[in-house]
Amino acid sequence: MNEKIEKYAVIVVVFAVIAGSAFWGGMKYQAYRHPAPAAGSIVIPAPPHSGGANGQATSAPKIGSAIGQVISVTSSGFTVKSPDGKTKTVSYTASTTANITVTKMTTLSPKDISVGESVFASGLLQADGSITAQMIQVTQSTPVPQPPLPPKK
Repeated sequence: MNEKIEKYAVIVVVFAVIAGSAFWGGMKYQAYRHPAPAAGSIVIPAPPHSGGANGQATSAPKIGSAIGQVISVTSSGFTVKSPDGKTKTVSYTASTTANITVTKMTTLSPKDISVGESVFASGLLQADGSITAQMIQVTQSTPVPQPPLPPKK
């Protein structure tokens, strides 16, 4: 019986030595990969994550943009047709128009945008593919260069 106990004791000791060595090695490896900051250095913490429901992290808003010719205007936005023929809706509300910068060599408001003007708009990309504007630039009516077409075979 003593022989069995000695055998298990040796196994436990060997296991403890291996586990301790692995832990120590992992700590040394982590310290090598991420050294501690030098004394007197400034450490800038990562920005806090805003939590969602039940403490789940929320994703950052996606940013979208539209560039092309204005093809329609409503009281809450406009539609832009890009040089490749795709359309994108750009929207704004009464509460967001104060924070939107619209430039056309002079300061404009979103209501000054008219059909036929070339614009560059950027803002928050919505789930339906539209953009809630944060910045709108009325650009010169010069066509946007297109990539060359592949050679015909």
